[in-house]
Amino acid sequence: MFHPVHLRCDTAASVVTQRRERPPTARRTRAKKGSPVNLRDHLHVLRRGLPLVIALPVLTTVAAGVVSAAQAPVYQATTSLTVSAATATSGTDLNQGGTYVQQIVKTLSDVVTKPIVLDRVRQSLDLPQSESQLAASIVATAPLNTTIIEITAADSSPQRAAAIAQEASDQLVDLSATLVPSDAAGKATVKVIPIQRAVVPSSPVSPTVSRNLALALVAGLALGLGLAYLWSAIDTRIRSARDVGAITGTPVVGEILADPRAAAHPLVVQTSPGSIQAEAFRGLRTNLQFIDFESGTQSFVVTSSHPGEGKTTTTANLALAAADAGLEVVLVDGDLRKPRVHALFGIEGGLGLVDAVIGRAPLDDVLQPWSDRLHVLPAGMIPPNPAELLQSRAMSALLDELRERYDLVVIDSPPLLPVSDAAVLARRTGGAIVVAAARRTRRQHLERALQALDQAGAGVLGVVVTMLPTKGPDSASRSVYGYGETPGSSAVLGKA
Repeated sequence: MFHPVHLRCDTAASVVTQRRERPPTARRTRAKKGSPVNLRDHLHVLRRGLPLVIALPVLTTVAAGVVSAAQAPVYQATTSLTVSAATATSGTDLNQGGTYVQQIVKTLSDVVTKPIVLDRVRQSLDLPQSESQLAASIVATAPLNTTIIEITAADSSPQRAAAIAQEASDQLVDLSATLVPSDAAGKATVKVIPIQRAVVPSSPVSPTVSRNLALALVAGLALGLGLAYLWSAIDTRIRSARDVGAITGTPVVGEILADPRAAAHPLVVQTSPGSIQAEAFRGLRTNLQFIDFESGTQSFVVTSSHPGEGKTTTTANLALAAADAGLEVVLVDGDLRKPRVHALFGIEGGLGLVDAVIGRAPLDDVLQPWSDRLHVLPAGMIPPNPAELLQSRAMSALLDELRERYDLVVIDSPPLLPVSDAAVLARRTGGAIVVAAARRTRRQHLERALQALDQAGAGVLGVVVTMLPTKGPDSASRSVYGYGETPGSSAVLGKA
């Protein structure tokens, strides 16, 4: 619910400050735990791992095709025999004979791959294979509860496969009279009768190219999906604003696209006011107008979890954007360990915040005007005790004076995880804006940074995601451009 709007007018511009009731997450934010995974999360993982999901099935299918083409074809031929009792005069004899015949069937099946049969087959067909090789190419089976013996031979030649199977069957029939017991009259107790001759096969049984290709495709797809999900689980870097929302309830108040020219021209609001990046900082400025600060004027620190995430560049461009909107702004370099604001603006940094706090120089002498509505307060000399200096009463008095003079006090501070300076400053101002760089900041580091602010009793006003890619599955362009907007046109990147 919004309260009545208050207007503050001066000779140059009218600035509208809107206030609303602060949502529960605007001051203290707890990391989300056990957030449910939805379809969008799965689709996002697939988009990130799309190269793997496409490449691996293609590679495994091609590999399977090459291996299949390199394999020698194997042909199989099968012949069948049946075994029956020679004589049976009654039902009891038939019963007993059936059990006896099944025992003989098993025995004869085992004999097929023994030297007594194999030697005869080799000699009859003049085969080049050794006895062990021939035994490996012949399989004799007896289907359960039947008196049938099936002999299958495999070979690279279809004619030879049929010849081996048939010869093994013939030799078993010839030897059966000597291999089975005889009755009292000297006659064989069973008869072995061929019921199917071996036929020359017309197609190989292996390799089955179509099956191999299908299995390789499925295996490659499963491997690609598995690696995509594994990479998503291992890679804990933040890649988009959605990742921030997945781990914390802190609102994302700005999204800044990566700019390859940022190192040479960091102040894009001034040097490239019509660029997408400049519009993003103006969108961030607009979003911050909807955050209710505790003090009468707006003041906050800008920090990050580690160095190199774009906090100083974000601070400087936000101050420029606020000044362009008509606010009286002071940019304070509160990073007393590695100050960079003076270098970014190309101003003298020998005197500054430290000198004003310790009383070495008056505040007016160290404030440097950059434009009609923007003043810059450099860090000055690097003190031996930055944390103690920032917690001093003199520092509190200086911040109070700045808040009385300016509409907006923006403070660049050190990263949160290496030192506690940012948390100290955040407690003395309206809160902290935490900068997280896409593809650089890790989720656990952002969580720890937010926890450090929470433990210090400091407010978290929002997260700004910087260095967002403009192409690829993590591209921010889908959410950046509005109806009919294209790169280079006006587009607000921030989110309230």
